Amino acid sequence: MRKLLFFGVFLALLLVACAPKATPTPAPPKAEGELVIMGQAVWEVPYRENYFPKFEAETGCKITWFGARSADILARLTAEKASPSIDIGQMDQGPWTQAKALGLLAKFDRNIVTGLDKLFPEALDPDDTGVPHVFWGTGITIRKDKLEAAGIPKPTSWLDLGDPRYKGHLGVQTIETTGGPATIYMIAKALGKSPPEDNGDAALDFLRDKVKPNLLLIGGGGDIDQLLTQGDVWISNASTLRSVTLYDAGVPVEVIIPKEGLPLDTNGFQFVKGAPHPMCAQLWLKFVITKEAQSIAGQPGSKLTAAPVHKEVTLPPGREVIIPYGEALAKAGIARLPWVKVQEVWPKWTERWNKEFTK
Repeated sequence: MRKLLFFGVFLALLLVACAPKATPTPAPPKAEGELVIMGQAVWEVPYRENYFPKFEAETGCKITWFGARSADILARLTAEKASPSIDIGQMDQGPWTQAKALGLLAKFDRNIVTGLDKLFPEALDPDDTGVPHVFWGTGITIRKDKLEAAGIPKPTSWLDLGDPRYKGHLGVQTIETTGGPATIYMIAKALGKSPPEDNGDAALDFLRDKVKPNLLLIGGGGDIDQLLTQGDVWISNASTLRSVTLYDAGVPVEVIIPKEGLPLDTNGFQFVKGAPHPMCAQLWLKFVITKEAQSIAGQPGSKLTAAPVHKEVTLPPGREVIIPYGEALAKAGIARLPWVKVQEVWPKWTERWNKEFTK
């Protein structure tokens, strides 16, 4: 009996020893406690007010912020390619595309950065090097009160920038801004061309021959804003970001989406290749696309003057007259600039623009 008992105990111990061991569940990646962002200086205030405290409390990642423009951010990432000090950049579509081509960005982990299915698909980066944050674009901004008083109908096409009825009241963004090449691209499309493969010659001819006689000013966004506010400029190829600010300040402006479409730009946050704090960086990407974070974008009085990219965030009725968004934008059409090709022809466009259009 004792032998049988001993054998039973021995057999049980043997089975336990030979049983396959369960694979331990890996611990979730740990945040590094710091996050360095080089982002858009113009939106620092709403980020500090609405994003930083909540993100830091939820993740334990303390944010160090440097405000800059997209071009400056691209230059910093390029200079630090071998040993970056920045975890997250925040650039518009053109510089973002350049950064990818230069190998400055890394692919994020979709197991960490969740919620992408809640965003407008047009905004997503197919290479997962960053997440969209807001939509904006270059439309035709008008002083509707001035046009009504003069009996001039609202423009419906990019070619209407050449309508002689606007003579002396047209403001055009410079070629150095995103709105410059976007306007060349859209005029070329309106003329039935295929930019930038045709080098934009037809569009630049149109600007020289039809648009230039109407000009009051070629300038930066701030210059055009001032003249729209004063009522000297009645029509401009203005950034929707700036038009929203004027509208919320009481200036009677409206953004027109031409029948050829609106060149849409996506401002987003990018995951820097070799980021010193990769987990905190990816947690930030996840945070900024949540419905809660997106809910401040484009709202009346918000300092984040662009449209949200989250499909469940809505804007108040009537807001679409100043922020192209949702059904109004989908109905009118979205134009996506092929930025890699545009960058190749931009120097030539700039040369002709400066030689024939601005002088």
